[in-house]
Parts: sequence; C-alpha cells; structure tokens
Amino acid sequence: SSAADIRALGVNVDLAPVADVTIGLDDPTIRTRSAGSAPSNVASTVVAAVHGFVDGGVVPVIKHFPGHGSVGVDSHDGLPVQRRTVAQMETRDLLPFAAAVNAGAPAVMLGHIEVAEWGGGPATFAPAAYDYLRAKLGFTGVAVTDALNMGAIVDTHTAGEAAVAALSAGADVLLMPASLGGAIDGIVAAVKDGDLPRSRLDEAAARSILLLRWNAGLSGDDATPGYARTLAAAGATVAAGDCAAPIVGAAATVTGGTDRTRRVLGEALQAHGVALGGGPEIRLVPSGRTRVTADVVVALDGPWGLFDSSAQSYIAVYGDSSATLAGLADVLVGAAAAGGSWPVDMGRGAIPSCAA
Repeated sequence: SSAADIRALGVNVDLAPVADVTIGLDDPTIRTRSAGSAPSNVASTVVAAVHGFVDGGVVPVIKHFPGHGSVGVDSHDGLPVQRRTVAQMETRDLLPFAAAVNAGAPAVMLGHIEVAEWGGGPATFAPAAYDYLRAKLGFTGVAVTDALNMGAIVDTHTAGEAAVAALSAGADVLLMPASLGGAIDGIVAAVKDGDLPRSRLDEAAARSILLLRWNAGLSGDDATPGYARTLAAAGATVAAGDCAAPIVGAAATVTGGTDRTRRVLGEALQAHGVALGGGPEIRLVPSGRTRVTADVVVALDGPWGLFDSSAQSYIAVYGDSSATLAGLADVLVGAAAAGGSWPVDMGRGAIPSCAA
C-alpha cells in the first residue's frame, strides 16, 4: 500500500528496504531502520517488502550491501571497517541480501563499508564485492552506490575519482556525487584515457534501461485506506502484566513527547471516547533509554533500555508519525491487537511481549 501511494505521486523507485541486521546501541546509524537483530527475521521482512513494493509498482532498492548494521562507524562521517570474515557475514549480515536476491530483488545498493577479504577501501569501489553479489548470490539487477557525497568517500576521493572507481568496480548507478560536473568530467576523462572501458558504461546503461522498462510494465495495486495505521498497531510491541485487558479505559493523561505527538495521540484517544485528564499516565519518550516513571511508557524510537523505566505497561511503536500514534491509540483502548514481538535483544530483565 505504501508503494501504491508512492507510485501515485509519480515516484517509481524507492531506496528501501533496509536489509541490515542491527547490533543495537553499538550501531551508530541503522538501529531502528533495521527490522531487528535476528537475521532470519530481517530476511523475511525484507522479502515481504520486496514483494510489496513490486506489487505496488515500485522498484525496491535493497540496502546497504554487505550490511551496515554491525559496524561501529557511520559512513556519513567516515569509512566503517567490517571485522568479520565473509564466511561469518554469510550467517548474519549477508543472509537478508541473499534472501532478497533469491526473491527477485531488482536493485541493490552497495554501502561504503570496508571488508578485508574484498580489498582495502569501501565495498562501493571493490570489484570483489560486485563479483560476490553477482557470481555468489546470482544477482542480475542494477547495482546502485550509496550516496557518493558521504564522509566515507569525500574524505579520500574527489567526485571524479569516486565516480570512476565505482563504475570500474561494477556499479551501474552513481547516487549523489559530491559534484555532478566533477563526476561527469572524471568519467569522460577516464574513458578517453582508456582507464574506464566504454563497454562498462554500456553495461550499466543497459541494466538501468532494462529495469525501467520492466518497471513500466508493472500495473501496481491500489493503496488500502488506513493501511499505515493498521500496520502501526499490528507492529507495536506491548509488555504488560495483563495482556487481555485494555490499557486505557474512560480517561487517560498524555505526557512527555512533543506538543505534536501529545496532541495527535490525545485526539486519537478522544475519537475513541477517552477523556483527557485523569486515568493512567501515558508517557511518550523519544527512546527507551529515557528513564521515567508512569503507568504506561511508550518508546517512539529505539526500544533499548525501555525496562529501565518503571511502568505497568511498556510499549514500543518505532516511530512518531500521525498514523503510528493513531495506531497506538487503537492498541491502548483495545480496538486493535499489538502484534509485534521485540525485534532486538532487550537485555537482562526483559519482559516478554504480549504477542510472544
């Protein structure tokens, strides 16, 4: 349904879903962009997303190969180095990518991550990374670089050098060069000098054209009204002493969060007939690492550390959009069941989710 909405706006490619497996708080940039810390769960989520995007008529781009969730440096700032061997990565980081390719993923984004077995420098510039993706995993689609204006690249390469290095290694699409003119000039000079074969450009162009022609033939399903709210409620994770009883009754008090999140949740509760003021306190926190005391503590972002707070009910909703907050209201009053289990290791003392 989200793909149908995107296509209705005239967009036919989405740089999603994220196929990274997060290691949690030591992961500086992916975290809740990942579907979790269990490779098999991430793989099944990514495969479902691939099918959903295609059914909606949109090209999904799986990212960030070979996995950005288990490195300790944000590639926006510098070059992350993956310390695991490729064999070790195959049981964790690479597993969702293999599953997505097997499911027919039409495009993959390579991340700026150094893997020792693939040579020095980012995988974006490593021929061995593209060879693994195509020869080992059997990928035949379009290979897209992560943004070439990120710190992992611009700290050591000009726009022209980065463009030529990525194309030479096997990239088909160059995303966001630091300088478009510089990238073009570098490519033209490399072709004239014989450093970059024209055949490599022809191959990249052919794959891109084939992808867009394939996309043009997709019919695309219509969006289901209210799907985001329904999905938010179904994906919410609740831990409570009594999973059968509604968390909120005739009244509730909403605290924490921002003016907007309190207002949106309050209006959604009122639409269910809940009076604002009195009743249990629902405290909205930006992350589970915020320690508070309330009847109900809701983590709007990362759930880690949620149980450091003191509450009767703990909830994680993984976002703060209006649809997510409306779905949260549905869960609070018992109009919808929270179907999510904890997607990551919640640490010692974790309370099982109501959906477990």
